[in-house]
Amino acid sequence: MYARSPLMDVWNAINQRCYNPNHPSYRHYGARGIRNRWRYSFKKFEAWAWANGYQPGLSIERIDNDGHYSPTNCCWIPMSRQKRNTRRTLYITAWGETKSRMDWIDDPRCVVTWKQLQTRLLRDWPPERALGEPVNGR
Repeated sequence: MYARSPLMDVWNAINQRCYNPNHPSYRHYGARGIRNRWRYSFKKFEAWAWANGYQPGLSIERIDNDGHYSPTNCCWIPMSRQKRNTRRTLYITAWGETKSRMDWIDDPRCVVTWKQLQTRLLRDWPPERALGEPVNGR
C-alpha cells in the first residue's frame, strides 16, 4: 500500500467523517449526505491534491458546505482560514461587502474590538455604525 503521510491522514479523516457513524463529526458530514468522491482511491486524491496546490499544513475546504468532497468542490486553504469557515460563523454585510465577523475585525474600517462589535450587534446597531463608530467618540 502507501506509506502513511499527512495527505493520507487527510484522506482518512474525510472518509471517517463521511462514512463512520461512530466518528464525532459524522453527524455534520455523512449523516447530512456528504460523500467523498475519492473514497476508493487515495492515488486519485493524492494526484488531485498535488495538482491543486496542496502543501503540508494546508486544510481541505469544501467550497459548497452542502456539497461533496470532490475535485470541483474542494480547494486547499491555511488552517487559520479554515477555522473561520464553520456553520457557526456570523457573516456581516456592511459597505456593500459580506464578510465573517473575524474578517471584519481585520479590516481597517473596523475601529472596535471583537467584544465591542458583538455587543453592538446584539443591540441591533446597523453594521456600518457597529464597525465604524469609535468607542466613546474616540
